[in-house]
Amino acid sequence: MTNEPIDPSLRALIRKKARQIIGRAGLTLSDFQDIEQQIYAQIAKYFDLGTLGAPRGALLATIVDRCIANILRERCAKRRHPRSICSLSIIVDFDEDDRPIDLAGTLSDYEHGTRLGRRGRSDQEMVELQCDMEVFLKKLSPRDREHCQKLMRDSPSQVARDLGIARTTFQDWLVRLQLRCIDDSLEEYV
Repeated sequence: MTNEPIDPSLRALIRKKARQIIGRAGLTLSDFQDIEQQIYAQIAKYFDLGTLGAPRGALLATIVDRCIANILRERCAKRRHPRSICSLSIIVDFDEDDRPIDLAGTLSDYEHGTRLGRRGRSDQEMVELQCDMEVFLKKLSPRDREHCQKLMRDSPSQVARDLGIARTTFQDWLVRLQLRCIDDSLEEYV
């Protein structure tokens, strides 16, 4: 591997591609840095090719795409491992009235959603979300805070109707709010 610094456009490409596969094949936000490192390691194999000239950008983009495909294929293969498959009807315990408790009865809503391919938030993540959002809401103006509280109960279209403003105007405000969330490192909640 050469000692040349990593090109900012390559770094941006890798971050973008790694972000795109979060939520697929069981990958979570905690896997993000691992995915980036796998891609960097794969690209490092090709830096010894010498000067790549003009096609370098296209070549690196292809390498990144292939690496992402391999990560997804590998993760999907691991998820289909036969030892991880069992019936949720298996009796795992008995309650105090000697009624059987099956495995499905022991799953949390988070685990049940994960099993069905829906990515919910764990109890810990929900507590963290609540704390982060309370801090964020305190930074907002009273008007913006009121809009956010209405959004917690109603759809954006309904809030716009209640406020008597155009839906597109409200959408513009919502985009600005989302950008503020990203600036405050709350992009995972947007």
